[in-house]
Amino acid sequence: MSLFQAHVTVRLILSFARSRLLFFLVLIASIFSLGFARVLIIEDAVTAEEIARFDLLEGGSFSIGFVHSVNQSPVEETYEISNGKIWLASCLYYHFGAGVQTEVLPGQEWLTLPDGGMLIENIRLEIGELMYIVGTVSDHVLKIQEKTVSLRELCGRNRKILVRYQ
Repeated sequence: MSLFQAHVTVRLILSFARSRLLFFLVLIASIFSLGFARVLIIEDAVTAEEIARFDLLEGGSFSIGFVHSVNQSPVEETYEISNGKIWLASCLYYHFGAGVQTEVLPGQEWLTLPDGGMLIENIRLEIGELMYIVGTVSDHVLKIQEKTVSLRELCGRNRKILVRYQ
């Protein structure tokens, strides 16, 4: 083998090694972005304009609280992220009313709290996306990663919003 052939062979080996390294780095970045960089997005349901986004890893949770429009008592629904989807995990409320669960299904647990609240746990209902019309009389409040966010202040009154996980 001539010196020229040896030089070409070495260059080919180095080129192959660089391309494998580049492929490996792209693969790691892709895995990282798919597995870790997930967000809860709030957007305008009519225009699809993104209003806000919050980092939220798989297994994380958030809640949305509001005042029930009929019985005028607080409700707080807690959601968990599992398999890249939003699942209703529990619901806390203080009075029965339209749309409020009145009995538990197998596997769910109903707790009566000392303050009179009723908590249903282990609901495990896949939601996919949440849609709200942000309160005009009372606020909707998002609790996520030790933050409390007024959706009325963030989005504006009477705005139709979509909450989704990506």
